[in-house]
Amino acid sequence: MKHGVGVMQGPHHRYEGEWVHDRVEGKGTKRWKTSHKPDSNEEQYEGEWRAGLQHGTGTLTVFHRGGRRKTILEGEWCDGLMHGQGRELTPRGVVLRSGTWARGVFVGEGQQNEQAP
Repeated sequence: MKHGVGVMQGPHHRYEGEWVHDRVEGKGTKRWKTSHKPDSNEEQYEGEWRAGLQHGTGTLTVFHRGGRRKTILEGEWCDGLMHGQGRELTPRGVVLRSGTWARGVFVGEGQQNEQAP
């Protein structure tokens, strides 16, 4: 049983961080492939976890094949989805959207940058 701080690695994912009673819980970083295909994109979440899901404050980065950053979502998370205050950024740090999110959807209570690339 995992309890404390540790690393778990499999063929398509790696997690480094805190565990409570064999579950990802607390602060940690997980990186995983979005599918089992060799050329699939990867995602990395760094932040707070509860019961194995993103929950609390954190940052999700989506990487294209080859490791180039594509999208960055940072802010508040609930049960694996953006929920609360957060923002979406380009790899160069340009804010695309900033404001309120509800269950993974930007609800528009904030600012949206229509001119960002």
